[in-house]
Amino acid sequence: MKLTGLYTFLERNPRLSILILPLCINFVKKEGHFLETFLVILLVFLLDFLFQKINNGLKFIFYFLIFITIYTLEFYYDTQFILHDNTRVVYFLIGFSLFFFPVIGIFFYFKRYNVLNSFLLIFSITILATFSYFDSENKSKEILKELKYSSSQKNYFVEKDTTPLILIILDELISYDELYRITKDSTLSYKFSDKLSQLGYIPNNRILTESQRSIYSMSSLFNFNLHENSKGLDSLEKLNGVENLNQLKFQQLIKESLLINKLNSKNIKSISYGLTEFGDNNQFSNIWKMHKNDSFSFHYTTMMLLSKTLFSKWFFGMVPRDFKINKFRSDVFNKLLSENFKPNTFYYYHFLAPHEPFTWANEYTKVYTSEDPEKYFQDYLNYLNFIEIKIYEVVKDNKFKNCRIIISGDHGLRNSKGNANYTSAFFYGFDNANIEKVQDLGYLINESY
Repeated sequence: MKLTGLYTFLERNPRLSILILPLCINFVKKEGHFLETFLVILLVFLLDFLFQKINNGLKFIFYFLIFITIYTLEFYYDTQFILHDNTRVVYFLIGFSLFFFPVIGIFFYFKRYNVLNSFLLIFSITILATFSYFDSENKSKEILKELKYSSSQKNYFVEKDTTPLILIILDELISYDELYRITKDSTLSYKFSDKLSQLGYIPNNRILTESQRSIYSMSSLFNFNLHENSKGLDSLEKLNGVENLNQLKFQQLIKESLLINKLNSKNIKSISYGLTEFGDNNQFSNIWKMHKNDSFSFHYTTMMLLSKTLFSKWFFGMVPRDFKINKFRSDVFNKLLSENFKPNTFYYYHFLAPHEPFTWANEYTKVYTSEDPEKYFQDYLNYLNFIEIKIYEVVKDNKFKNCRIIISGDHGLRNSKGNANYTSAFFYGFDNANIEKVQDLGYLINESY
C-alpha cells in the first residue's frame, strides 16, 4: 500500500481493528497464541466495513463503549498503587469514562480519525519493540547486575543423594501458628500439619517469607535469596506493585535462575510445573510461560482475550476471571498425580491455591470474594480445607516414599486477620530442616545434590 493509500485508510474512519491492536499485541506478548489473535484482528477488520456505514454519532458511541470495555482494566492494573490504591473498579470506570469521553469526542467532532488511528498504531509499535527483550539467556545475568546482586553461601549440611527432590508451593498458605493465634482452635489449625507429621514430614508452622508477592518471593527463592543478596529488590517491593516490565524481568529470573544453573552443572535435570518454564523446557503450559507453543485453540484464545476486558466483570458465566487459573491448577495437579519420579531430578509444582479465586473446576463451586475481612477469612478457611485434603490424598501415595519433598507457601495470607510475612513449610526425607526463610529453600535444594 502506498503512503497516500495508508493515509487515506487512516483518515477516512476510526478503525476498530486498530483500536484493539495494542490489546492484542500485549496479549500475544504475555500469552502467545499469535495465529488465533491474528484471526481475531482479521475478523474485527472485516467488521470495520460495516462500521463505516453508520452515522458519526453512532460510530462515536460504539467506539467509546468498545474502548472503555477493553482498556479500563488494562489502565486500572497499570496505574494501581501509582495513581490509586485498590480503588473499586466501578469507581475507576466512572473516572476513566469521564476523562476519555471528551478526549475521544473531540477527535470524532473534528473527524480527526487519522490522528486517533496513527496514535494507536505508534503505541502498538512501541509494544512490539520490546518483544525481543528476553530472547537471550544472558538477560538473567544483566538483571542480576541491575539489582546489584552479590552471591553468598548458606550451609545446611544435608545428606547428598540421587533421590528425586520435589518442591510443592501452595500459594498464599497461611502460617498454622498464625491460624491458631486467630482461632484458638488447635484441631482446626494443625490438622494438615499433624497429618503430614504422621507421614514423616518435619513441620515448620511459622516460617518467614521476605515477600508478600509470588513474583518476588519465587524469583528470590530460585536465586539464593535475592532479598538478602541484592540492593535493588527492596526498592521495587516498596512500590507495592508489579509493573509489566518488572514482571517480565522476574519471570526471567525464574526461567534462567542461579539455582537451576547450579543443578544443571551437576547433571541434575530440572522440570517445572510451576509459574514459568526452566530454560527451553516447553512441554508444559506454565501460567507465566515465556516461550509459547500451545496447540491451536481459537475458543480458548478468545475467552482469554475477553477476560482481560470488562467482560470479565460483567459476564462471569461467559468469561470468568479464573478461566486460565482453573486450567493451570488442574494441569499441575494432574502432573503431580501422574509423574513417574526419577533419580537426579528436581521437580517444581506451583499450586495457585489456597490463593483466591476460591474455585477448583467442577469440584469446588466458585465463592466470590467479599470485602468484609471476616467473611473473606472464613471463605479462605473453607477453601484451605479443600486444598489440604487434595494435597494430602496425593502425597500419602507410596510413590512419594522414595522422594525428598518440600511443601511450602510462597507467602502467607494477605488479609487483615492474617500475617502475610509468615507461612508454613514441611520437609520429607531430610535429616534436619533448620530453614528460617522461604527464600533460603534454594540453598537447601542445591545442597541436596
